[in-house]
Amino acid sequence: MATSRRTTASTLAGIALAALLLTGCSAGGSDEASGDSSSSAPDETSVAAEPQTAEESCEILKAGVEDTLTELQSGLSTIQTDPDAAAAAVTSLAAAFGDTAEDVTNEDVRAVADDATTALTDFSAVIADYANDPTNADQTVVMDSATAVQDAMEQLQTTCP
Repeated sequence: MATSRRTTASTLAGIALAALLLTGCSAGGSDEASGDSSSSAPDETSVAAEPQTAEESCEILKAGVEDTLTELQSGLSTIQTDPDAAAAAVTSLAAAFGDTAEDVTNEDVRAVADDATTALTDFSAVIADYANDPTNADQTVVMDSATAVQDAMEQLQTTCP
């Protein structure tokens, strides 16, 4: 059982790393310097009607999860000693990511963000179950859910290089 708990902890650390990589989502360029600043005060109607670029959508996602990543890292690093903290960290990240994804209007980025939101929300429920009874938790379910999050984050990183 100790080996599978270590494997779970390693996988969760990988998820934390994947989430951290998301913070580099659009770090390749400045977020406003590359935008068109010639229209300094568009009216509210045109702002709502203008679709976001992929870069703008990626920046929204990056800003939305930055604050929760420290909590996630801390919680996941102590999953063996404090599974409740890990569950709370994942729940916090899933909620923040979902709220942020709602602000994304670029269709391509939104589709990938929605997939990541679903994976994180599912993982949040799995980790909550794990925290309730780590000794008897179904490690396969935990690993499968963790892998789904990693896959979703990798797809998001591909979409937001």
